[in-house]
Amino acid sequence: MYAKTPEDMFNIISEGGESLGQGQNIIANHPGNSKEKKTLYITAHYDTIDFTTGVIDNASGVTVVLETAKVLKQINSDINVVFILFDGEEVGLQGSKYFVYNLPESEKNSIIGCINIDMVGEKKAGPLTMKFGTGEHNILSLLWGQILENEMPVKVGVITDEKAFYYGPLPSVTIENENPNLLLNKEENQFEYIDYNQLLDLTNSLMNFIKYFDLNDYEKMITDNLEVTSNLKDVCQIEQATFKKATARVVDNGFLLETCFYYETEDKHEFQISLRKGLFFHDKNFEDYQQIATEDNTINYKIEKGNTGEVQASYYNEHYYGTIKGDIDEEGCRQIIESFNDSEYWQNYI
Repeated sequence: MYAKTPEDMFNIISEGGESLGQGQNIIANHPGNSKEKKTLYITAHYDTIDFTTGVIDNASGVTVVLETAKVLKQINSDINVVFILFDGEEVGLQGSKYFVYNLPESEKNSIIGCINIDMVGEKKAGPLTMKFGTGEHNILSLLWGQILENEMPVKVGVITDEKAFYYGPLPSVTIENENPNLLLNKEENQFEYIDYNQLLDLTNSLMNFIKYFDLNDYEKMITDNLEVTSNLKDVCQIEQATFKKATARVVDNGFLLETCFYYETEDKHEFQISLRKGLFFHDKNFEDYQQIATEDNTINYKIEKGNTGEVQASYYNEHYYGTIKGDIDEEGCRQIIESFNDSEYWQNYI
C-alpha cells in the first residue's frame, strides 16, 4: 500500500502466502450503460474487521452507494454509471486492486474516474472531505465544485480503495469525514453516532453530480489543460527568490494536476518550478542526468538550452519530477535545483 511504483502496487496481488479465503466484488451496471459512453464508478467497500459491527466502517458508505443506485436507476445519463461494492479493502485493498489490474486498456481510455465512499455520516467527525493523491485537486474534485457549485474541502489521500484507481492511473477521490473517530468502531451500538441527514445530503449530491454531469465541460477541461489556483498551501522556499503564486493544470486524463510554483529573484528574473508525483515518472535516459546528493535528499537533473537560448532543467527524485525554466542562466538554474533539493518540501508532500 506504500508501493513506490504502480507495478509494485499491483504485483502484491500475486505474492505467495497463506490464503485468507476468497473475496467477491459486487458490480452493478445502470440499465442505460453502453460501450459508446464514458464511465464513472461509484464505490465503497463492504468488508470490515473482526472487532467491529462495521456500521461506520463501512456500512455508512455502502448505504450511500445503494441509495444512490436506487434513485439513479430511473434517470438516464450521457455517461455510464457503474456501482461497485469492493471486498478485501481491510486486507490490502485486494478487491479494488484486482478490479483495476484486470481492466482492459480499451476500457481505461473511456473511464472518467471513481468516487469512493468510506466512513461517512459520523457525528462530530467534521465535514465531508475529498481525500486523494497529494492534496492537489484532480478532474473529479474540480467537476464536483463546478457542477454542484459547492467545492468540498480537499485533503491528502488515505489508505482505501481510491488508491488502487490512483495507481491505475485513473482519476479517483474518496469522500470521508474529515476526522473519523476510529475508536467508535469498537462500540457495540454504532447507530447512535450516525448522522442520517449527512448520509442523505451526500446521496443527493452524488445523484445531482451524475444527473447534471456535462460531458462537454469534462472534455474541455481535459483538452484545454484547465489551469486553476493550486490547492497546495505550503511553498518550497528558494534562496534569494520570492514566491509569487502557485497554479495547477489538468494533465493526461485528469487523475492528477501538475502544480507550478512561480518565483522572482532579487534582480527581478522570473522562473517557475513544475511538479508531478514521481510514481509516474517514465524517463529512462538516466545517463543524461547529473546528481546532487545531501544527507537528507538526492535530486537528479539535466539542464538543456533551447533554440533561442532559454535554459530549462528536467529533474526527478524519490517523490517528484518536473521542470525548472524561466529567465535564468545555467548557473542560476543549478543553484535553484540545489536550493530545491535542500528544502523541506519533500518531507511535507511524500
